Order: sequence, then structure tokens, then C-alpha cells
Amino acid sequence: IAVRNLGEAQHSLEIYAPEFKAVSARQTYRTRIDEPTHTGTVTDATGDAHGQTGKYIRPQHDMSHEQHDIQSVSYRAAGGNLELTLTMKQITDAWGPPNGFDNVSVSTFINLPNRSGISALPLLDARMTGELDWDVAHVAYGWGNYMYSSEGSDTHEQGNKLGLSPTVRVDKELRTISFVYEGERFGIEDWGGSQFYITTWDVTGEGTYREVTPEGSGWYFGGAEHGSPRVMDDVLVTIDNE
Repeated sequence: IAVRNLGEAQHSLEIYAPEFKAVSARQTYRTRIDEPTHTGTVTDATGDAHGQTGKYIRPQHDMSHEQHDIQSVSYRAAGGNLELTLTMKQITDAWGPPNGFDNVSVSTFINLPNRSGISALPLLDARMTGELDWDVAHVAYGWGNYMYSSEGSDTHEQGNKLGLSPTVRVDKELRTISFVYEGERFGIEDWGGSQFYITTWDVTGEGTYREVTPEGSGWYFGGAEHGSPRVMDDVLVTIDNE
């Protein structure tokens, strides 16, 4: 029985002998893979969280600071499991978010090899970087964590919910937010060749992406017309094929 997935997991095994109509007792065992087959880091400029035009301004309430600024993204993967770690310029949790970070939402769009998706980013008034499309999306913020597919998605609608989400880990001292994806739960046995387009913005407590207007406000982003891309910072990560 091959063991491929990064991390630790518990399994069980039963053996059936049809000629004897007998089944063995259940055997429970744990597996652990520490060495990833795919690793890498992509750095991003500090202080560039000002939208794609460079002119966006963050909401002006007292708790809104540098939470949207991504400094680097690293990944570790083996088998169907992948850990994606974002190092942020700032992480805050003053509002007591159960996921460990507030005043930023992270929307990640995953382009999987040999699958055909769409390029529009639902509810963000934006499109995938370059000529890419995406197949699976992940949205995480202080009070929410969910995934959906490109099927049923368009500019104004998030598609079919997958009913699963990655594990979220936050290290406030190191300023990192980590997402652990169990790819086998949605058909991924190896992440090689996949691409992750990671974007930041912010949402309301109910999970609605905040508006952008030319003048901005305490709770709205500013510096662009309504309908402009709701992306403050972005990073494209390509998983190596080695």
C-alpha cells in the first residue's frame, strides 16, 4: 500500500477471503511523510498592496492597516497533500476571528493541469492573471473558509460548493497564514504543474466583498471606480513538476 501524502494520517485495513467467506479483524495504522516532493517560495514586493493600478487605498477605519500585503508564498507538497504558507506584512486578530486573522480576505484560484475552467474571478470584477483559467477556488477570512468549483461560476456567482475546506494555521509572531489542502478529496493525487493565483481584499462579517469607490470610506476601499477589480495584492505560484 503506497504511502504518498505529506503529513500524518490514520488508516484502517481489513482483508477479505471470499473462498472462506471470512474477513480479518480491522487493523489500524498511522502513516507519516515528512519529506515533500515539491517545494518552493515566491517572493512579492513589500508595500505593493495598492491594487493593480498602484492607486488603491485601504479602508480608513482604525483597525485597517497593512493586512493585505503579501511578502512571500511558500509551498510543500507530497502526494495529494499541499501546504501553502503566506507571509504577510501584518496579521491582526483584535476582533477575535476564529480563523486567527482579520481585516483581510484571501481568495485563491487554482489552475489544475488537464482541466478546463474559466478566467472570470467571481464577485471580484477581475480575471485570472495572464491567459490562465481556474478550476477550483478557495476563500478564507476571519470567519469563513470554503471552496467552490468553476462549474456554475461566472462574474457574478460563485459556483458549486465543494463541501470541504483546507486546514487554516496562523502564526501571528511569524506573520504567516498556512492552508493545508487534502487534494485527494477533490481528485488531486499530485500537485505538480498546478498554479495558484492568490489575491487579497476584505469582506464584511457576512462574507460579502467590500466595495471600492473613488473616494473610499471607513469601510470601503478607495482609489478606483465602482466595478474595478477587487484585488489589493496578488501572487502567482506555480508548483514544480519535479
